[in-house]
Amino acid sequence: MPTTETPKTNDPENQAGQPEMNEKQAPVPSKANLKVTSSKTTPSVSPANAKKNGASSKKRPLDPQELNNMIQNKITQLENESLIEDEEEKELAKAVKKASKEIKDTINSRDDQMEKFDMIQQRYMELFQDMKRLELDHVKLKKRNEQLQKEKDAARSDLSKTNLMKHKFENICRELQKENKRIKEESKRLAASEQQKREELSSKFENTIWEIKSKMEEDTDEKKKRAEDNEALKDKFRSFLEQYELREKHFKSVVRSKDLELQLYEAKLQQQKQLTEQEMIKINSLKEQVETFTKTETELRKQLNVYVDKFKQVEETLNKSNELFLTFRKEMEQAF
Repeated sequence: MPTTETPKTNDPENQAGQPEMNEKQAPVPSKANLKVTSSKTTPSVSPANAKKNGASSKKRPLDPQELNNMIQNKITQLENESLIEDEEEKELAKAVKKASKEIKDTINSRDDQMEKFDMIQQRYMELFQDMKRLELDHVKLKKRNEQLQKEKDAARSDLSKTNLMKHKFENICRELQKENKRIKEESKRLAASEQQKREELSSKFENTIWEIKSKMEEDTDEKKKRAEDNEALKDKFRSFLEQYELREKHFKSVVRSKDLELQLYEAKLQQQKQLTEQEMIKINSLKEQVETFTKTETELRKQLNVYVDKFKQVEETLNKSNELFLTFRKEMEQAF
């Protein structure tokens, strides 16, 4: 931005007032700045839409892929907003022309050359103060934007880590469900096998009893021998029953151990479900933070664009004021 030297005047009031204006005077917005600011509109989000968006985000948790798509769409939308800058530049050019015309009309309305000079000097100082203030605001907004970008990147990193943990927990749950299903099928198979063995033993026992009865009826002379054989068979049957009871106890102990293992796996599965629910709550919280950061970034970018436009307007106005000041100075030198 070109700068001009302030001409010295013989007026002691002007010489004494210049330092005070530079140090203590509050920035006064010019008419051109006010008109340009009022002519520019920034899009806003209505409270009703914000409530609807918040309700929809609480109803259905977003998938990580959908969240990434939303972030990409938001970035694309911010990039597409640069296409509107052409129309805003045209409006800014019109506002600058109008402000320049007002300055010229104000200068031409003054007859005294010193009054014109004082008015131009005052106008120059106001514009210079506005420019410095806008520069400071621009630096602050830039730092704020960088900080928000860092927070946004950190939130994205946390979200990716949470999604990774979620996938791990889901894999563990699937493995536990498969193991639970396998144990149930194994228990059913063992129960069916034992039932089949019991039925076979029962049928074999009934056949043996029937054979014994038929032999006893056919051969009466060998009753004693058959009685002895009967006792032997009874002993064998008792031994068989004892073995059967032992096998039944063993089967019950196996079933009990399988039940305990099943309860243990169910407890682990319930614990993993609770951990998964906690991680889903964290994921939803991170999604809400990402949405908040995205909205804040959008608003700050809009404010930054407004301040950049104001800065350009002030710079162009100062350039035109410098040209007018140089022209006026030449006229004064020629007049004196």
